[in-house]
Amino acid sequence: ARPLSCTRNTPGLRCRRALFGWFFNASGRQIGSGLSTDVYAATLLDFFEELGIVRSEDWTWWKRLLQTRIWSCFLSAQTAVAVLPPVGVRVLWSSQEGPVLHSTEGPAIEWRDGTRSYWLRRKMVDPLFFEEPESAPIRDILLEPDARTKQDLINLLGLPRYLSRTKVTVLDQDVDLAGMSRRLLALKLEFGERWCVVEVRCPSKGDIHYLWVPPEMERCSQAVAWTFGFDVEQYAPQVEA
Repeated sequence: ARPLSCTRNTPGLRCRRALFGWFFNASGRQIGSGLSTDVYAATLLDFFEELGIVRSEDWTWWKRLLQTRIWSCFLSAQTAVAVLPPVGVRVLWSSQEGPVLHSTEGPAIEWRDGTRSYWLRRKMVDPLFFEEPESAPIRDILLEPDARTKQDLINLLGLPRYLSRTKVTVLDQDVDLAGMSRRLLALKLEFGERWCVVEVRCPSKGDIHYLWVPPEMERCSQAVAWTFGFDVEQYAPQVEA
């Protein structure tokens, strides 16, 4: 949650003591409130105010505070922290975990003031991977234990950029039927992992493309055949374009 500072908390505290005393926690030192907890009580008191039963400057101030759509507010004698609801949330549905915060297209959470928060599979990630990938910390990728999140981070950074900043091993290289060179590369990661990509070139434009392949691949021909769903013996194109 994103905290917003609130300096004028004394009226709110007096109001809470007078009207919402039962919201105090066991220690009696903090109050948790906001639209996440106060909807019923605030609605009731607003109705009482219309009837003329409740007249309080503290309540009027507190009502204006709630009207800012604060979701949660935690007050003490010296400090008030308020949490606003986001205006946009992106999630990934998991059959085991349900909805989890996740987005590879942009921020998973956005607030009205422009604040953004980036998440991949329930884990907050450095905004640089989205906003300035050329400056993103590659160490975050190497130390990420989840393989899917690791691959998402590499894709956000850009595989060519990742390869240029890490050590790779050339397992095999050859020339395809179109006369274009290709290479099978092994990426060294933490925890003893080895991932492989095959580097191919477009015959018409010469652009370089990288294709993820299983780590047990040993030859370029085998890796390319796998990307088409064939064994190397079955994959025998007459023309490559």
